Amino acid sequence: ARPRMLAAVCQGLGFEVGLAWEPGGDEGTLRSVASYAAPGCEDLIARLGGEELTISGSLAGVAAARSDPVICTDLERDPPREAHQPDPRLDCAFGVPVRARSGELIAVAEFFSSRSQPDEGLLDTLRVIGSQIAQFVERQSAEEETQRVKDQIVANVSHELRTPLTAIDGWVHVLLGEEPGPLTDEQRRFLTIVKRNSDRLMRLVGDLLVAGQVEAGKLRLELDDVDVAELARETAELVVTSAQSKRIALEVHADEPVVVHGDRQRLGQLLSNLVANAIKFTPEDGVVDVRVARRSGSCRITVRDTGIGIPRTEREHLFERFYRASSATDRGITGTGLGLAISKAIAESHEGTIEIADEDGPGAVFVVELPLSTREEVYS
Repeated sequence: ARPRMLAAVCQGLGFEVGLAWEPGGDEGTLRSVASYAAPGCEDLIARLGGEELTISGSLAGVAAARSDPVICTDLERDPPREAHQPDPRLDCAFGVPVRARSGELIAVAEFFSSRSQPDEGLLDTLRVIGSQIAQFVERQSAEEETQRVKDQIVANVSHELRTPLTAIDGWVHVLLGEEPGPLTDEQRRFLTIVKRNSDRLMRLVGDLLVAGQVEAGKLRLELDDVDVAELARETAELVVTSAQSKRIALEVHADEPVVVHGDRQRLGQLLSNLVANAIKFTPEDGVVDVRVARRSGSCRITVRDTGIGIPRTEREHLFERFYRASSATDRGITGTGLGLAISKAIAESHEGTIEIADEDGPGAVFVVELPLSTREEVYS
């Protein structure tokens, strides 16, 4: 957001260069958070910017000490940096402090311009811009804190749920194994229902925990060479019962082998999410087609179904957390809206991509691209 705001101000007011700074980790310093340069002025970023700026002896530092914009109309006589070298493209500079309602310094923006005599109206505009940026940053910080608290609550609840679910699953396994004694057909049917729903809850808890890791940027990967073709067949075996219960033809076509360097468990989760979704949203007697192939240095996974499809107007939101398409909600099809968001995070953590193909006709087509392992030729 900061780079976009800085670029919008510079382009709107005709500034050649814009720099944004925030208080640094060390006292008396500012750290760079965004920069903008008009065409032909890109080299000025390195001369005026850098990763860190000392407050003393800089225009940004003067602005940081005040509550009002600072203007410098003679950069040669009053340079914005101690070691500043004049440039004919720049005649004046502005420092705009961005302060919270409490008075705390949030950021400092510096703007450099070729205009020689800025008017008072421009300074008024910069005051308003500084105030609006402060409001935006405060609102964004509040939203981020609210989201952080919500994520923490979800993570805590998920951990608390996992312990009793593990116990339930363990005891059901013991009972189904008839260790305490033989079961009647009715007892076995009841226990099978308990296990199926326990497994469903455990998957939901797992999704919530992974979603929390993704949001915190802490998705952990255990990397090794993974044959995605083999993984696709294993995934199909895990969900084939669900497909058969709806008389859905589940087909897997895969080059052998197609090897990527990745986390086998996470990639299995990605495939499982896509294939399970395809089965869930495909009516009886439909088809779900899974393909894994090499494509010019990448592994392409395609999951195609003949299901209810996704409205074009909603596709841009499809990979957002908790988003559910109207084609599913209108039909009362249950779900959390986490599967695709998690799948996107997994693909991107492997330097890959996932998208829904822009195709007409029934159903949906999801395409995942992952870079092949550098040792893939060993397996081919």
